Amino acid sequence: MEIRMMDRRADVVLAVSRGAWRIEVAKSVGMVNLPLSKEAIQYVKEKYEPVIYYNELSPRLLSDVGMDPKAKVGVIGAMSNICCRADLSDEVVYLVVKSYYDHFDEAKTYGKVCETATLELAVSDFNIPIHPGAIKYYREKGVWTDKHEERQQALLAKPKGKK
Repeated sequence: MEIRMMDRRADVVLAVSRGAWRIEVAKSVGMVNLPLSKEAIQYVKEKYEPVIYYNELSPRLLSDVGMDPKAKVGVIGAMSNICCRADLSDEVVYLVVKSYYDHFDEAKTYGKVCETATLELAVSDFNIPIHPGAIKYYREKGVWTDKHEERQQALLAKPKGKK
């Protein structure tokens, strides 16, 4: 994506990323963010994709690209997922999820996205089934509710390949 912007083969990109490439492109070809309103992002979320949300660029990123760090620049944010094969053992998945959240303070040091990856967010708005091993951990921690189970069962009942 960044190469297409830098060599001017793309005029616009939809980037769900805060990667360093954005800073590089902004400095080399003058890329700017197109601010989006909360209402516009909510419309897209409801119509197309439940895992996006309204976000604002951080003051540091704004400063890095030569913008006023006090500016409010609305952008599309997207939840990140850890995915696995459905046939991976419940025990392995349980241990992976448990290891992550039992060491959450350490995980948060790996980047901004990790800081916000709370248990509540993990089950907040999923659009593919959650692995039973992960559900076991979420139940133990009290974040898996009857509403989550209803959503899970609805997703499992859909034919594969259908939205």
